[in-house]
Amino acid sequence: MSPGNFIREAVTQKDALLDAVAAIYDAALEPQAWPAALTRIGGLLRGRFSGGTWSLLAAFRATGEPEFLAQEITGHADHLAFFREKYTRPETNPSIPSLMASPQGGIVLREQDLRDDEWHRCAMYREVFQPIGVYHGLGALVSRSNSHTVVLGVTRPKRAGQFSPCELNILNELLPHVRRAMHVFLRLADLRSQQAAHLAMWDQLPFGVALLDGAGKLLWTNREAADILARADGLAIQNKRLCAANSAENAELERLIAVAVATRLGRATQAAGVLSVSRPSLARSFALLAAPIVAERVSLHEPAAVVFITDPERKPETPVQLLRRLYGLTGREAALASLLLHGSDLKNAAGQLGMSMNTARTHLRLIFEKTDTHRQSELMHLLLRGPFGLM
Repeated sequence: MSPGNFIREAVTQKDALLDAVAAIYDAALEPQAWPAALTRIGGLLRGRFSGGTWSLLAAFRATGEPEFLAQEITGHADHLAFFREKYTRPETNPSIPSLMASPQGGIVLREQDLRDDEWHRCAMYREVFQPIGVYHGLGALVSRSNSHTVVLGVTRPKRAGQFSPCELNILNELLPHVRRAMHVFLRLADLRSQQAAHLAMWDQLPFGVALLDGAGKLLWTNREAADILARADGLAIQNKRLCAANSAENAELERLIAVAVATRLGRATQAAGVLSVSRPSLARSFALLAAPIVAERVSLHEPAAVVFITDPERKPETPVQLLRRLYGLTGREAALASLLLHGSDLKNAAGQLGMSMNTARTHLRLIFEKTDTHRQSELMHLLLRGPFGLM
């Protein structure tokens, strides 16, 4: 190779290496970008012969189960799914024990684990590698922590030969970047999972929750608040702001929100404010509570205030089986308690259950005994302070 060609090839390789590093850090923030990053890595380890590589990145939980598995762009989803199902366990994949025994950053060539004749007899070769035309492979232990072990695998066609020392040096340059990117990626995945759990929890509440930013504009609502606002029966969203249909009530709502935001920003001291919002449908009014959100950081685009919206017309189901388990009630006793909790009086509840008033009074007395209460109001208070208050 002439000096000029050598220099041009070195520059080209350096550019490709920088492109691969950039793609790796892009994937840290965007999970769907990992196939492009793995394609870049495979391209650097393809060898002088043209032909496809198959590069994989996997994150295993401490239990050994793969939590994340990605392949380069040219890989087929069905092929990857088959590999995940059958060959991500030490008993079926002969490379895993060697990889797991390696130090962080260690690289294991397939030839170190299996001779060519053993590789030809290996089920993983026949079912996974041979069908897509790859033969030589390596694995690298990217990182190991209490929660995850991350491994990278690269395979290429037989004509490309074993991976050279120069190519292993390239991989050694890339591994620290993959390690840092995966650390960020897995941390963000944990945060996304926690956020999803929190949102699911908010959606279970029987009242609406609306978060507002430092300008008093709507940032987020739970499912109940979204349903209430979508009906536009006394409350709605206009220009990203909560608005009441009644002008006087709307002015008071704006004032309460402004005070809550000012308190959050340290310019007022009011803890919370309440408001009744009437409804054009003549249904019972909404009850609103506006309050500041206490947090260390202050930012215009972070939640500064919260508005809780209670709809007195909402009638959530009360699981009778849960009443039976919690308080040892019979089926009829639990059904009676459920109707009372939903607002029925004893006479109406008895009629719905097809029982006489005397029978209803007997059931109610037994409910009092089992719940250690003495009056119907005390019973309702007990039930609402239990799991039903969250349902």
